[in-house]
Amino acid sequence: MHPGSYLILGILCLTVVPLCTGDQAVQMTGVTPGQVTDEDLIRYSIEAQNNSYCPYSHFKVGAALLTTQGTVFTGANVENAAYGSTVSAAEVAVYKAVSEGEKKFTAIAITSSGGDFTYPGGTDRQVISEFGLDTRVIISNGTETKVATIRDLLPDSFGSSEILRKNLPDK
Repeated sequence: MHPGSYLILGILCLTVVPLCTGDQAVQMTGVTPGQVTDEDLIRYSIEAQNNSYCPYSHFKVGAALLTTQGTVFTGANVENAAYGSTVSAAEVAVYKAVSEGEKKFTAIAITSSGGDFTYPGGTDRQVISEFGLDTRVIISNGTETKVATIRDLLPDSFGSSEILRKNLPDK
């Protein structure tokens, strides 16, 4: 196994969020789309912060990603002494979903221990945009909530159409 594979496995293992019995069914088997509310996603993202590994910044971030099938995948930030190896909560949630065969998302909620709005960073926005520019991004500071789409947060994004267009043979 490639050494980098252990990092990915570690990230996926560290971010399983213990949810109460009723909520585990949401994460494990999915629910009917429309049953998971923005408030539910915010709550799941706050719970996901409990699994954050942030010994350097002490800044916990959680994410909860809702697929079009109604499944919720959670993620927490995982820091590393080699800062470039740090992975965000949003990335973890997306990678967990994709590794389980889910590639269509409707929304992602992101919260942090900082008490302020924590927007997805540039890499997060690019990762989420790979699977749909209409994915709703829900951020909450604990008292207020803001909602935008990835399209709003990443205007003029670079995506697969640009790569496919550049790789077409000349005629």
